Amino acid sequence: MIREHARKWWLGLGALAVLAALWHRRRTGGVARVDFSMLEAMLWTMAEPLLAEQLGTRPQPVGNRSNQYAPHGAYRCAGGDAWISLAVTDDEEWRRLCTIIPALLPLAPLGFAQRCEQRQTIDDTLAAWTLPQAAAAAAQELLHAGIPAAALATSRDLVGCHHLSERGFWDAHDDGVLPGLPWRASFGRISSAAPELGADTDTVLRDLLDISPDGIAALRQSGALG
Repeated sequence: MIREHARKWWLGLGALAVLAALWHRRRTGGVARVDFSMLEAMLWTMAEPLLAEQLGTRPQPVGNRSNQYAPHGAYRCAGGDAWISLAVTDDEEWRRLCTIIPALLPLAPLGFAQRCEQRQTIDDTLAAWTLPQAAAAAAQELLHAGIPAAALATSRDLVGCHHLSERGFWDAHDDGVLPGLPWRASFGRISSAAPELGADTDTVLRDLLDISPDGIAALRQSGALG
């Protein structure tokens, strides 16, 4: 719940910045630079651990487990590196899962809290069920029963994904593809090595801040630029 509120807050902040930029363009005809911290953009994903730390309870690693759903995790399937992930979100889904996996039937009456106590036993039983199965087939069977599940995609699976291709997710690069940008721009995209530290300092100072070459030299001489 906390994470969802934090996510909405940050999305709202980003939307407000975009609207302000559009308002500025309509009023002045000029462009606006939107500066949004990458760290701040990630904070909403860590709301609960941050709050727990502030309240004096140090967060502990949970791996693939969840504090809201049980069972919840990734389980190995047949093949060299094939996996399936699943999440049981309520008691009804749990009972349906138990009908699919007979070895879980004795545990069908367990509620969420009891399933958390029996996590290791449940995970071991699930792992034994998924191991001999093809990931896609197992995921399909679970989805058909209304249990959230998905076969974990490899890089090759993603490159061949019709859904991603139709939405222009991939950009051609040399003999292969790279993930496309999440926006469209008139200036296109340049693929190259990342600039070295401070490589664009002079360009920013000269072209964006309109500082003269003598002014830039003075800043360097004073040590202001590191």
